[in-house]
Amino acid sequence: MDTVFVGLRVLVSLGAVLAVIWYAHRRITKGKGPIKTVKPITVVSRQGIGAKASVVIIEADGRRLLLGVTEHSVNVLNESEAITPVVEEFSSYLENARGAEDSVPHTPVFSGGSSSAPASQGMLSGSILSAETWKRSWVALRQGPEK
Repeated sequence: MDTVFVGLRVLVSLGAVLAVIWYAHRRITKGKGPIKTVKPITVVSRQGIGAKASVVIIEADGRRLLLGVTEHSVNVLNESEAITPVVEEFSSYLENARGAEDSVPHTPVFSGGSSSAPASQGMLSGSILSAETWKRSWVALRQGPEK
């Protein structure tokens, strides 16, 4: 019977210690959000070229560096300006295209009936994204195979 009391006393003591640790942790970290760190150097890409050698592209301080990394040394192979993200380039391209589009009269790609209006000579002409390509595909499917 004494062993049961000793076991219970050990469990209660362990629970009390864990409760104090939990309370101290909550008290110390109260009001502090997650810590965000800014990475001054970003590894963009890494390519192994041998057993103990690789080529690494890093971005640091608005510059891109091409580094040759071996077991004993790191050499700068090339240095250039950091490439702007594709989203920024695309949005600036769209703004320029909108400005040019305003000066050109708009011709609809789809015409109401069976008129054979020529497709607009835009940047999508002939691509899978062009509405004229889909229209021609639909007409070809409706006509069936050529004999």
